[in-house]
Amino acid sequence: MVKKLNSQYPIASCIAIISADNYIYVAHRRNKPDALCFPGGKLDKGESIVMNVLRELKEETGVDYLYQDEIIPVYSGFCWPKDKTEEPYWCVGFAIKLERNKDDLPTTKGEEVGIKGQWVAINEFMQKSAFPQYDEHLIKTVKMLYHI
Repeated sequence: MVKKLNSQYPIASCIAIISADNYIYVAHRRNKPDALCFPGGKLDKGESIVMNVLRELKEETGVDYLYQDEIIPVYSGFCWPKDKTEEPYWCVGFAIKLERNKDDLPTTKGEEVGIKGQWVAINEFMQKSAFPQYDEHLIKTVKMLYHI
């Protein structure tokens, strides 16, 4: 039996996609194109956290990922933009390590929402992160998990 998340805060998910050569796939925020974030977003009504991360992955990258057992939850916590323009929300971060290098993988634009994505080095991502307090913990966990 799956318990529904009960929170007074909005709930969201994101996914860290790591290439074999240890680059991560990030999206540019629509409202702040210079700020980088992991593909993700807030839950729709009636949606599970796994359904949410898979939907957001497809919307923001064009990838329809069917192997959800390879996507693992790695971190959860409060998330808010560094400029404090939005209310905080609870975010569950997922990760997947791919078997191909970034140059062998597409850089795509999410068809439904028009979000530009790109592969970046982890340090470059952290310098431009839209959610540095949250992303710092997620990246630290990903580095430990995948021995980066």
